[in-house]
Amino acid sequence: MIIVTLFIFAIAIVVTFGVVRLSISLIFWSVNPSKDKQEVFRVYFPYYIIMLVGFAAYMIYISNSITIAIYFGTVYITALLIWRHELKSNRKKKKTFAVEPNPSQLP
Repeated sequence: MIIVTLFIFAIAIVVTFGVVRLSISLIFWSVNPSKDKQEVFRVYFPYYIIMLVGFAAYMIYISNSITIAIYFGTVYITALLIWRHELKSNRKKKKTFAVEPNPSQLP
């Protein structure tokens, strides 16, 4: 029975990771490309975390279960790590294979 519970919990974490990752990526995809990642973080991160903590606190309050508290603690840490990853990752740059000459070394 405990194996089944741990398996269900692991699947829930994987699905939750996908949902949290998608929700954070949608924030970055929906903003104007001229805004840098720091500005997107400064504007949207507080609202995202406030909503996440509020929803988690409400669910923990109505369920009164340690399992739900652990689950939402994991969701919170996952969300923080994904935001951190989004800030550290580079935006996809347009790759060009053209070689530009260096004028200082031309004859």
